[in-house]
Amino acid sequence: MREQIEWQQQPFSHNQACLDLIAAKPHGILRILDDQCGFPQATDHTFLQKCHYHHGNNPLYARPKMPLPEFTVKHYAGKVTYQVHKFLDKNFDMVRQDVLDLFSHSKNRMVSSIFLKHSESVSQQRSNMRRSSAARRYQANTVSAKFQSSLQELLEKMERCNPYFVRCMKPNHRKEPGVFDMELISTQLHYSGIMETIHIRKEGYPIRMHFRSFLSRYKALLCLRDLPPADGENCVTMLHKLGPVKNGSYQLGVSKIFLKEELYQLLEGKRDRLLNIAAMTLQRYTRLCFARKKFTKLRQCVTLFKARCRGYLCRKKFALRRKYLIRFRSAVLLIVNRQRYMRTVVEPARKAEEDRINREVVNVTTLPIPAELAALLQAASGGEELHSDCLAVVQAPKVQVDPQLTLPLDINNYLMTHYIRAIFREPLFGMLTAPLESSLTRMDEELKQGALNVFILILRFMGDPNLNGAQENLFGNYIIQRGLANPSLRDEILAQVWRNPNILNSERGWLLLSSCLSAFLPSQRQAKYLLKFVSDYGPEGYDCVCQHRLLQALQQMNVGPEYVRTYPPCLLEWTANRKKAHTVLHIHCFDGVSFLCPLHSWTTGEEMAKDILQHRGVVEGRRGWSVLLKEPAQWVELEGSDYVLDLMSDLELSADFPKHNSYFIISAQEPTRVRANASISLLGGGFNMNDDVISSAITGFDGPDLEPQKGMDRYLDSLFDPVLSDGAGEVESAAGLYSRMKGAGGVGGGWQQQGQSAGPPPPPGAVRVLPVGGVMSPPIAAVAPVTLDERQAVLAQQQQAIVNQQAIIMAQQMTMQAMAMVGSPVTSPPTSPITSPPMSPLLHHPPSPYTPASPYAVIPPSPYANIPPSPYANFTPTTYAAANIPPQAQPPAEPQTQPPAPHNNPNPQPSATKTNKPEPPQLKANAAAQVQSGKDSVPRRKAPGIPINKDTRVKKFAPVVTSPPPPAEEVVKYSARSSDAIVPSQDIQEIIKRYNSPPPPPDPLPPGKRRPEGKFKKMQTPRDEALQILKPQMDNPPAPQPKRPDAPSPSASAMKEAGFKPTRNTKTRGPDRRLLIPPPVSRELPVETETIQTQLHQSTNEEHYTYTNVPWRLYLRKEVFYPKDSFNNPLVLDLIFKQIVNDTLSEACVRITRDERQKMKALFAKHGVEQNMDPVKEHVKKTIVTAARETWEIYFSRLFPASGSVGTGVQVLSVSHSGMKLLKTVKSNAAAPDYFRVLRPYTYADILFVTIPSENMLEFNLTNEKLILFSAKAPQVKHLIDTFISEIKKDSDYVIAERNFVTDDRSMLSFHKGDIIRLQVMDGLEKGHSYGCVVRKKVVFLEDLKRDTQDFGWKFGAVFGRSGAFPGECVHPIAPPDFLSLPLDRKAEPRGGAGQFAVSSAVAVAVASTMAAHEIDQTIEKVCLDGFSDGDLDERMLQDSKYDMLEFAKKYFRQGTNGRGDSLKSKSKNRDSREPTEMIKFSKTPLTESLIEFTDPAMNRVAADLFLSVMRFMGDSPSRGSTEQEVISTFLKLIGEFTLMRDEAYCQLLKQLTANTSSKPDSCQRGWRLLYILTAFHRCSEVLKPFLLKYLQQASRSAGAQYQGIAKACEQNLKKTFQYGGRIVPPNSMELKAMMAGRSSKRQLFLFPGGIERHVKIKTCSVALEVIEELCYEMSLHRLEAMEEYAIFLVTNRGQNVRPLNKHEYILDVATEAELVDTNYSFWFRRVIWTQPLKFENELCVAMHYNQILPDYRKGLLNVLPHGKVSEQQFHQISKLAALQHRAKDIIFIPSIHELSEYIATPLFKKQPPQQWVTMVTQHMQQVQTLNPHQARAQFLGLVSAFPMFGSSFFYIQSSSSTTFYAPCIVAVSQHGLHFLHKNTHELMAVVPLVEIQSSRTQRPNAGTSYPYVDLTLGDTNTQRVIQLQLEQGLELCRVIAMQVENMMSVREKRLTLPPSEITML
Repeated sequence: MREQIEWQQQPFSHNQACLDLIAAKPHGILRILDDQCGFPQATDHTFLQKCHYHHGNNPLYARPKMPLPEFTVKHYAGKVTYQVHKFLDKNFDMVRQDVLDLFSHSKNRMVSSIFLKHSESVSQQRSNMRRSSAARRYQANTVSAKFQSSLQELLEKMERCNPYFVRCMKPNHRKEPGVFDMELISTQLHYSGIMETIHIRKEGYPIRMHFRSFLSRYKALLCLRDLPPADGENCVTMLHKLGPVKNGSYQLGVSKIFLKEELYQLLEGKRDRLLNIAAMTLQRYTRLCFARKKFTKLRQCVTLFKARCRGYLCRKKFALRRKYLIRFRSAVLLIVNRQRYMRTVVEPARKAEEDRINREVVNVTTLPIPAELAALLQAASGGEELHSDCLAVVQAPKVQVDPQLTLPLDINNYLMTHYIRAIFREPLFGMLTAPLESSLTRMDEELKQGALNVFILILRFMGDPNLNGAQENLFGNYIIQRGLANPSLRDEILAQVWRNPNILNSERGWLLLSSCLSAFLPSQRQAKYLLKFVSDYGPEGYDCVCQHRLLQALQQMNVGPEYVRTYPPCLLEWTANRKKAHTVLHIHCFDGVSFLCPLHSWTTGEEMAKDILQHRGVVEGRRGWSVLLKEPAQWVELEGSDYVLDLMSDLELSADFPKHNSYFIISAQEPTRVRANASISLLGGGFNMNDDVISSAITGFDGPDLEPQKGMDRYLDSLFDPVLSDGAGEVESAAGLYSRMKGAGGVGGGWQQQGQSAGPPPPPGAVRVLPVGGVMSPPIAAVAPVTLDERQAVLAQQQQAIVNQQAIIMAQQMTMQAMAMVGSPVTSPPTSPITSPPMSPLLHHPPSPYTPASPYAVIPPSPYANIPPSPYANFTPTTYAAANIPPQAQPPAEPQTQPPAPHNNPNPQPSATKTNKPEPPQLKANAAAQVQSGKDSVPRRKAPGIPINKDTRVKKFAPVVTSPPPPAEEVVKYSARSSDAIVPSQDIQEIIKRYNSPPPPPDPLPPGKRRPEGKFKKMQTPRDEALQILKPQMDNPPAPQPKRPDAPSPSASAMKEAGFKPTRNTKTRGPDRRLLIPPPVSRELPVETETIQTQLHQSTNEEHYTYTNVPWRLYLRKEVFYPKDSFNNPLVLDLIFKQIVNDTLSEACVRITRDERQKMKALFAKHGVEQNMDPVKEHVKKTIVTAARETWEIYFSRLFPASGSVGTGVQVLSVSHSGMKLLKTVKSNAAAPDYFRVLRPYTYADILFVTIPSENMLEFNLTNEKLILFSAKAPQVKHLIDTFISEIKKDSDYVIAERNFVTDDRSMLSFHKGDIIRLQVMDGLEKGHSYGCVVRKKVVFLEDLKRDTQDFGWKFGAVFGRSGAFPGECVHPIAPPDFLSLPLDRKAEPRGGAGQFAVSSAVAVAVASTMAAHEIDQTIEKVCLDGFSDGDLDERMLQDSKYDMLEFAKKYFRQGTNGRGDSLKSKSKNRDSREPTEMIKFSKTPLTESLIEFTDPAMNRVAADLFLSVMRFMGDSPSRGSTEQEVISTFLKLIGEFTLMRDEAYCQLLKQLTANTSSKPDSCQRGWRLLYILTAFHRCSEVLKPFLLKYLQQASRSAGAQYQGIAKACEQNLKKTFQYGGRIVPPNSMELKAMMAGRSSKRQLFLFPGGIERHVKIKTCSVALEVIEELCYEMSLHRLEAMEEYAIFLVTNRGQNVRPLNKHEYILDVATEAELVDTNYSFWFRRVIWTQPLKFENELCVAMHYNQILPDYRKGLLNVLPHGKVSEQQFHQISKLAALQHRAKDIIFIPSIHELSEYIATPLFKKQPPQQWVTMVTQHMQQVQTLNPHQARAQFLGLVSAFPMFGSSFFYIQSSSSTTFYAPCIVAVSQHGLHFLHKNTHELMAVVPLVEIQSSRTQRPNAGTSYPYVDLTLGDTNTQRVIQLQLEQGLELCRVIAMQVENMMSVREKRLTLPPSEITML
């Protein structure tokens, strides 16, 4: 009808009449059936008669023609006859209740849910039956009722929804497929009404569409782009355009068009055809696009293929041309390079050998060296070192460092001769050519042998010509390590290296001296002498180097305690010392900037960081920085006090070098990455492995299988491996053979070849030059790693070549040995120039010119690409040229495959640890073949053996000697002891005859011995004959020098240990070149005069050396904050911020715990901080840096290795700006990725001072204990802590007591050890005394501190005690305590107007005291003046007349001034009113100015308003419509806003009460009432306090005074206000009425646990503490300690809100506020702390505790069962407790099972059957029958008090932010801390001790949650972590924790009176 179309109603039949017949009220068939079911006597017949009676006349109802039990109903589908037999029984459908319970408790969810609803309906029906009348009580739940209710629900759902019906038709009755019964289907369609529905739809207009929808849907059929206007005409037009339309097939409405079904189907068919055409068109074009793309791609591929083919043909043609060109060029280059090689290598080598001969003073190659050094030298025989190819010369760095080196003013007084005469044993000074017999300086006997051994090493170092560059550095580092390890030898070492007049020989000495000065310092007595000596007598260049090193080290002594390096110099230092050049390092910053920073050997990490920050313009905040070495998969952190180059040294020194442990924090991903000497090493994840480029080629080893053995074992095994091997050459292990071929084998191993580089190696002396600030790219491996299969193939080929050529090689070897022994037995013969490695350059000799690599050269590449060869190299040509070698002895020249020559002694005597098995011939041949082979094999002569002296014992040295002419790769050679393995050639006799070597005479026999007799003697073969001739010459070497005494030789026992047999020495002399005897060097002291003026030298070499292409980087990082350090500089802030971001997101920093990292990431997400994000706002950076500094425990700290006593677990000591912490390293894993655990923190307030009683021992004198730690960095720890403490103590007004000071003198201050005292200014003190007050730590409640905010909780604050003088010798300055800064988040102060006065400096003149300033800034600190405490004032002092109000008025009231008023009369009036006697009396006129003179005139208006309020309340001024309550509220509000007006208000009230002459009779009485209110709310100042008290006391004690009672009440209120702070909430109307009526108290109900009621009289100023005391008295608790364990709780909203009261809260304030929220509020009294023992005498006390404990016990919270197991003893204990509970109810009968389920916790009750519980409880009931209920409760408490969780307050935690326990859980708060229990099993998950809790704070719940949050701050003020808990009773949890903490602190206060604690060893 809304659409206004023509329509007509379609008739249809409905079944309403039939439905009414069946179910209508009240007489429907189903209704009658239900009624009949309600009657007990009803039957089916009565039901049928009722139906006939009510429906007999209904046309749809038919009676049976015969009297049968049935009736017929005419339904829509037809007639249906129903039999009424058992209708009533079927309608009941009752199910037994136990069956329903069984199904409702089924474990199957579907079954239980089905019957749960049924059981609920049954229970609901039963409850209705109980409430209904008796007539309607029996109502069965019938089938018809269920049907009607379900039908009603269905109808309601259909009315709420738009139903859609799906009709299901049955095709046949037989349920067979493919059978379609038309009659059955027709019947179903007819009966279901579908036919009528179709008819109605056909006759009507079922399709109804809005005009816009119609046009939009069908516009595409007319190809319309835009939608025409939505109206009916356009719709009709569109219809007619689409095709012929029949009349009546549509109608137009107001907004819709109505269509017949036929027309709608026609339109939809056209639309579908159009959509099909559109889809096909879209598909056609899509296929076209794909085909075109495919064709284009094919065409491109064909074009590319053609291009590649053409390229291949061109490249093939080019390669052929290049091949022929290379052949031609190779022939040309061969000739050119040979000529260049002869010119640049051979000739300079010949000259260098001549220089070596001239330089060689004495042959020192026979001097013994330690075995471990020999092993190290042999390992370095290849000339390779780590970083040897990474040194380069760079341009001068931009970072400029001012060295600021100055010579001592008295340096010229320290002549070298003075030191020698005073310190040396003998006044001799000069070069020594023989080992010392005694030390040069005087030292202890146990150190002399070490000094002699060191000098042998120095002689060997300075004179051994066979050391290559790597061995030279290693030898020097070994000597320096001796000095580092033994401080007593340092002066001796420096003295032994001092003087050598031979210019050529002394170069290594000065190099060693400069390197020693780079690692350790001389003693103070030697320093200046050595400084003058090196400055005056040092060679050119070395004088500057040594002088600067010594001055730099002396400067370091003044800065810090560390004046010795941890490690010997690194390769960079050795190179710079040789070149007399400078060193720089590439330092990266986290902001992406990098610098080349100059440094020297004594530059620390902090100093280098200062230089870089200074270069970047940073003025402040440069301290506390250091550097970080980032290696692949490893981070090494350097302490700021350590030296930077120690990082390089530790990296470069081999694992076998006897170095100290490293003190770096090393974090590696794998255990193999951690260095063996690391003292603090951590394994963690988060490392970037992409830049891991370290391979076996760098380290010299090929993997773990090829790693050499350690120390002496490796050396000996490699030495004897060819002799003791039990297999042939081809059976030998591939790894061992490969390692010896690489040069890592035994003594004399071949050169260790580097990977083949792309180009030729740089010539000796070539130096790469890098630009300044060049980027250090990661190194690229030169050679791809060789697989094991390839190695074995190469080894097999090499072994076969060795076997084929061993005979020729062995003959050649024997020939060379014979020639060597006969030709040159004494001197070192010249060797081939191609075998010498580059070493140290000679002084005054320029380096060789650049020489490119020659294809003929077999010299290995130099270990230093930028260092020329050393003139020590054996480059003199020899007569034994390579041409003497037969051609067939030369294998193909392949550098990687040449066989090594690891042993020149093929058969030494095996050691005792080896088995003496006969060697097979093949082994002997292989052993001999390995001596000389390859293209670079040259003849070498054997060295003579060393003389053996059996009488001399040399300690700590193995008999290791070197031959004079060893090959370049050999370090140590041994004389041949046996010739068994030597296979001579057939011409050996001719060789012997040619040299005419007569056979030696037979050795004479010792007396008493005979030759062994034999029956037969074998004839000597030519081989034996030759060996007999050669043996004496091989066994008897000459002395090193004829004129000097013999050097100490190894003992026979030492020789045996090394595997050699001692032989007799017969000195022989060869006929060849003799060593020139050096001219004697005079050792007499030179005559020194003081004419030499020592000058500061300047470096002449401006080159700068650095590392490049190394796999590591150095980063600048902030290590530690100094106490007053800031990060306000934008650059410093940015660097720290990016460092934090990098360490947080990389997850490789071991200083950050998982919780800290997660919270920081959350902070990043909050501010949108990401990796490499730039720029970031400055406030965000400050927020993040501040959060990291304040919350991260050890991130900004310096870590030192430390240890304590056994069992403490201390491993690391952390020192930061907030204090120090004892740490323990823990193993990290994915679940707990933390690396350090804080064992115990200490603040600087706890540390008195630090001492070092002995070496490496630290003694911390703390406030209450002494702490002993051991650390190798003890001096650095002490220096850093002393620095921090000294900075913290600056401008500090606090001291700490070092010992007790107790006195009875009231003017003196008593304190105990550990008390913190605040100093105050006081004049007139005695000398040595100070003045101050003791500061105590106190729990402060936030709701008291911030009364106008919503903050609840508590934190630590400070309370100041009485002041007094004390001796200064008993205290020690400390930093201010952390709890003094309590009011952190103060509200913004008022600005402008009168409010600004509260924060200004305008202090009242009358109250000119510190109290006035204190009241301006209200904090928790209390200031006590004039010696008065918070208690009562001295009564005698109040008797003094100086405390009269008249005296106060004279001193502080306004004084009369001239010029006031307009007339003479007014002047006189004002003058009279300004008299003090008049100003303190009653006034009828309002005041215009304040009584007290204020500096701010705005206060006059406030004072006038106050006085007007006083007059209105007293009735002396009209109220102007204001009620008494409004006047009181205005009065108190003004005083609260302007705190300085408190004294003014008191003075105004006293003025109006004094001499009151008001016309109102009750004016004075109302004034006293107002004073009563004022004293309850606000206190006066300390200045007015004695005057006011005296006034009130006089009024209360005056005889006949009218207001004695109220004056006394005012005095009591004032004292309580001073004690508790005063009330806050203004009185409500009822309280004010009671006050005005003279009633000052009310009875308040307090509830005990269990519902016990007690009424307490509450006065105006009653606080919770007074109520607790009164209730405790009633329970017979009189001790103060017992009362402190109870608390009062305010309960509102029917128990939903529970708030514990502060003991100083006013009860009426709390009640007034609670009444506004809930008028049914209540106060509960409960016990919170359970430290005091229980008292069982008082019945109320026992009942109270019993009722409080019982609920927790019944929940199973008090007893913790491990793993849920209950023992038999616990079963009996629980049974007895159940019996006691039953008896406490005064019941003597046996409890039922239901009662026992209440007495026993549910988890425990299920542990055994109920009947078993009944049996056990029955046994105990017989024992408790004699007890009365009181005794039963007492015994119950006694038993329960032994449970673990007894005395705890339990709270249910909904959620938690902690990771140590999971929520929901239960927290139990007790004196032992916070115990977090599992919510179901109650097992302990985590414990937080009370000492770790710093504060708690509640937060409002977030949106969508109903419970508040509690933030618990744990740890200490320096390292805090916050745990957030969500629970319903948040405020109650905060207050309970606060009470526990207060109790703990009170216990500690009592302990202060005890003697000081003993030393605590940690």
